[in-house]
Amino acid sequence: MNSAHTTRAQALDWLAGQGPAMQDFLQQLVNIDSGSRDEAGVTAVAQAIASHLAGAGITAQLETVPGYGSNLRADVPGTAGGAPILLTGHMDTVYPQGTVAQRPFRMAEGRAYGPGVDDMKAGLVLN
Repeated sequence: MNSAHTTRAQALDWLAGQGPAMQDFLQQLVNIDSGSRDEAGVTAVAQAIASHLAGAGITAQLETVPGYGSNLRADVPGTAGGAPILLTGHMDTVYPQGTVAQRPFRMAEGRAYGPGVDDMKAGLVLN
């Protein structure tokens, strides 16, 4: 087995065991109202992600963007010396304040539901 195949297999094995933790983190993010231009909500999502990253030993910086909330930047140094990879995503949803109280995160028949569950909060969890 070559080293690229071994690394890929190790990554997939690790990822396969992350389902419950990823679902818990998705629930946390979905249950934060973060509608477009909701500065407090978008910042709360950024802070939740920064806290999650800190738990993995990754430092994140938040930059306030008046009228929108916060941007988040985290740099993870690689070990293989390859080209850098940029992961991006937005933290706002189209849903107004109070939507989470009406439609909080829930699972039904193996599917997740809630405001922003797919676009973009699941993407943020995957990032």
